[in-house]
Amino acid sequence: LTLVDDNGISLPMVSASLPNLTVAVPEEFKLNEKFVGEWTDGEYGYIFKFNADGTAYIDLGGSLVIEGAYTYDDQKITIHYLQTDELETVYSYAFDGDTLVIDGLGFTKVTESK
Repeated sequence: LTLVDDNGISLPMVSASLPNLTVAVPEEFKLNEKFVGEWTDGEYGYIFKFNADGTAYIDLGGSLVIEGAYTYDDQKITIHYLQTDELETVYSYAFDGDTLVIDGLGFTKVTESK
């Protein structure tokens, strides 16, 4: 395919492919049904959504939105995501009854996720 501009200059078009912009769920992922669902803080508009398949969505009030994968241990949740490279962000967490406390901020589950 060739495009020709208004000056008669030919611009050849070539096929290109986009890189895969998804993060694979880490092999060490283990499901904990307690995480699964959409959590909101109710104050700042922060949303953490953890899916049963190991994927995650985070919206920090529109200032930062991350889609990726998550893993966790007894004290921290690690979010794996892509920008120019694969990155990770680590949050401390604890459950306090039905509240998920992430980095000291309480979140309430608003929906169950798949």
